[in-house]
Amino acid sequence: PHSEAASKSTSSSRAISNESVDLRKWATEKGFTVDWHKPSGKITLKARWSKVEMVYGSRRIEIDGVGVWLSFPIGRFKNSIGISEKDIATVLEPILFPKRGSTPIRLVALDPGHGGKDPGFQRGPHQEKEYTLKLAREVQELLSEAGLQSFLTRRSDTFIDLDERPAIAKKQGADLMVSLHFNCAPDLASVQGVETFCATPHGTSSTSGGEPVLLPNPGNKHDPENVLLAYHVQKAIITQLGMNDRGVRRAGFIVLKRSSLPTILVEGGFMSHREDSAIIFSDARRKKMAQAIVDGILAYKRLKERVPATTQKSKVK
Repeated sequence: PHSEAASKSTSSSRAISNESVDLRKWATEKGFTVDWHKPSGKITLKARWSKVEMVYGSRRIEIDGVGVWLSFPIGRFKNSIGISEKDIATVLEPILFPKRGSTPIRLVALDPGHGGKDPGFQRGPHQEKEYTLKLAREVQELLSEAGLQSFLTRRSDTFIDLDERPAIAKKQGADLMVSLHFNCAPDLASVQGVETFCATPHGTSSTSGGEPVLLPNPGNKHDPENVLLAYHVQKAIITQLGMNDRGVRRAGFIVLKRSSLPTILVEGGFMSHREDSAIIFSDARRKKMAQAIVDGILAYKRLKERVPATTQKSKVK
């Protein structure tokens, strides 16, 4: 597990109240056709603009080919398919039907993980803190070329408390925050891939277990924005770099739950895996990851700043 992960316990999402709704009814009302292949448990929602695939009993779904983890597994609702109301509100609707933001996105906080006395993961001479800072600088350069301002929570090999990082982002007036990390599993060298985290919605557990979040954290104020940003950054990375998709996930990391602005944490591959590390440790290949992160941010920005259809029609008149 990552060094910033919330501690695990014997609690699970089953201990939390999970009100389900009829997935087929919801999907039909939203313009999807629903195909439920009962022998395999595979469920497919199709619309002109999107495709959602899921499996009965599983928490992992795919939205247009990108893995996303639900808070609760797909189950049964009377004689139909059941999905948690919480997952409708904090996963499906924010990603499939994003609402326009109230303010334009101009300033991005980039948070290179670890630093100073905290090296993060280490593989041979390679320390995570070195590569998160390199990636942050590369993302900053590419954001500038795209016309977006940004700043780093640390610009050198210095230690910054986890609580201070979202506070710095807020003080500087950032519109969103992206925390950058890498994974490592030295005892499981075959484990690979990218995963992007956002804050665990209250009333659920993180996707890796742990205590349920019974009360809202500051990070939950932006649950819809968090998952939308995480989705588009994850989508850009796996599409452009061809890396293994470990999905959009939820966690109780301090930088996520204490942040008062839309925030995600990117785990850009495993330093312990041969193919992932070849990207992480290469300036040229890591810059491609930086470009993908920027493209994900820009996709999110376009969606949040788009003009609603009703406004466009009124302008034509």
